Amino acid sequence: MVIWVADAGGTNIRVGLLHENKLCAVEVIPAMANLGLREAVKRVAARWTYMHRQFSGRQVPATAVGLALPGIVNPVSGRIYATPEAKYDDAPSKNVGRLMAGAGISHAFWCNDAHAALAGEYRFGAARGVKNAIMVTLGTGIGSAVMINGHPLTGEHGLAGNIIGHSTMDVFGARCECGNIGCAELYASTWRLETLVKGMDGFRKSALAAEGVIDYRNVFRHADHGDSLAMRLVEKSIHVWSAVVCNLIHQYDPELIVIGGGLAQQHRRLLPAFRAYVQKHSWAKWRIKIRKAALGNNAGLLGVGALAAEKRN
Repeated sequence: MVIWVADAGGTNIRVGLLHENKLCAVEVIPAMANLGLREAVKRVAARWTYMHRQFSGRQVPATAVGLALPGIVNPVSGRIYATPEAKYDDAPSKNVGRLMAGAGISHAFWCNDAHAALAGEYRFGAARGVKNAIMVTLGTGIGSAVMINGHPLTGEHGLAGNIIGHSTMDVFGARCECGNIGCAELYASTWRLETLVKGMDGFRKSALAAEGVIDYRNVFRHADHGDSLAMRLVEKSIHVWSAVVCNLIHQYDPELIVIGGGLAQQHRRLLPAFRAYVQKHSWAKWRIKIRKAALGNNAGLLGVGALAAEKRN
């Protein structure tokens, strides 16, 4: 049984083949998300077909097909209500099933990328054996997904527990690109980082001013070397992310928080800070486990593959 899986991010798309719950092939292709979802589906379908032929030596249909997408995805109808700015902007106007069929693909399943990642960690990774868990993804933005009593929390339209990065941190704050006021991502996210850094006192004297790319990898690196601006930014970002984690605990009462996304590489710095903040500020006076995601960038592929197989069966 071979399942075709893909996790469509804003920068890259991970494309893979899943066989007996294991990834037997993975490729990473540029997302080119500005070209829209229709073009992305065509390119992903072409890679699936090629990879399957290379894996099996012949062209046979996939048993199931799973696609993880950024944005608000209705868990029943599959309708996409919204996607992040400049990421597959045509998606809300498209029928994903028809796009898949147009690319020669049937029996497709698609869902939100954070839900897929949590499903992967729940079945195969850091949340295995845990019924009440939350995943927080720290990457381009701040994503989230919630599992309650072993079931994904989706709500009426797929919004529930899903966009913690656009929860309000400051009711008197700036207007976010999403339309909300004072979103967490305005104060600690990769997409907002360059604006944040350049607006801080001392930027011109910071080593970050000489960087061609201002990302958190460079921010953490310069902070480790004593750059005062980078150190201030790291402290502020961790404070925001810690508050996000604490808010989720108050809202959903989890046993476990799983931290994923590219910034989870900084887990040795982040997790102790999150635990200390929760212990100090949370109403939860019991121990809540906070762990790094175990599956890395493949959590979404494994999760959406498992969900697609369940849907097909």
